[in-house]
Amino acid sequence: MKCLNPINGEIHTFFVDYDYNLDASKNVGMSYMELAHCISLSKEIPISAHIEYNGGLFGTPDNLVHPINNAFFGGARLWLVYQRF
Repeated sequence: MKCLNPINGEIHTFFVDYDYNLDASKNVGMSYMELAHCISLSKEIPISAHIEYNGGLFGTPDNLVHPINNAFFGGARLWLVYQRF
């Protein structure tokens, strides 16, 4: 599942990834999620702030569930803009 939602110079994205290879029955063995948000700092300068979260769960054949360590990221993104002449 994936989503890209640009609104008013901000970009919201998320995706969820499922792995169906836990056992011969093709049960879900892992679920991974990423959420990201870019906020434009100025309309004149193509730079935006970027924050992101990653995490999930994975299972074992003996029905134990373990978390995937959460990760948080932050930074700046420079947009490359071109014009047609």
